[in-house]
Amino acid sequence: MIWQNFQTSDTISASETARIVSGRKDAALSETESFDIKGLDQYLLNQKLLEKSLSGADLSNFFKIKLAAGELPHGTVGECAYRNFSSKIRLFSEKLMPYLQDSRQESSDIDTQIGDFRIIGRIEGIRSQRLIRFRYAVVTPKDRLSAWIHHLLLNMTQGMSTILIGSDKIIEYPAVREPYIILENLLLRYWQGLRKPLHFFPKSSFEYAHALINGKSLAEASEKASFIWSGDGHRIGEKDDSYYRVCFRDENLPDRFGEIAKEIFEPMLLSSK
Repeated sequence: MIWQNFQTSDTISASETARIVSGRKDAALSETESFDIKGLDQYLLNQKLLEKSLSGADLSNFFKIKLAAGELPHGTVGECAYRNFSSKIRLFSEKLMPYLQDSRQESSDIDTQIGDFRIIGRIEGIRSQRLIRFRYAVVTPKDRLSAWIHHLLLNMTQGMSTILIGSDKIIEYPAVREPYIILENLLLRYWQGLRKPLHFFPKSSFEYAHALINGKSLAEASEKASFIWSGDGHRIGEKDDSYYRVCFRDENLPDRFGEIAKEIFEPMLLSSK
């Protein structure tokens, strides 16, 4: 599908080089027991528990299973951690239920020609003539763009809204009248990114376009984007991604960054609720 390729079009050719330059090595096995669960482990566990919760299962019954599987710290630390995030997942499940209940999940097969590109695939998660996307995590610019591209593809054949639900917000994309033009522009940028690094960085680009949509000046938007790009003492900047370090060695955002950020994110932001 276009989205999986679009998000990595500027990093495919750089992946091996980035691995060499960054000096990445497989992490050594820890000699000490972990007393915390976070990052990818936390995310994967949350998604498993969310699936169980949506099926109507009692999450308290899964504590011993997850503990025995080594997915939780032992003792009181593990019990408290599990109680905390399982409670939050129950609340998230309750937030989802109005969008999921009383409707059967359907899919839509996509086979459409857009300019010189042919898009073939299948989009899952359609309920009551709406595309429902959700996961128990903060909504990221990549989440928004992924849902937006699927939304545009569905609207090529039928008017349909899309709901994107995260742990922090709910975003809706109403039906789009002219998805063809927007998709063609995205595809042209995708193709450009396959030939040479595209000056598109999801977090920084989103911050720039979002600031302009909210009435900020070009200078203010650039400042906000630069903060996301560069980071500070408390947060790693987007530029520190090993792929970007290979493709864009300059410390500052590239000159054409703003133009591409607006082109990709502005239609999406103007359409979202």
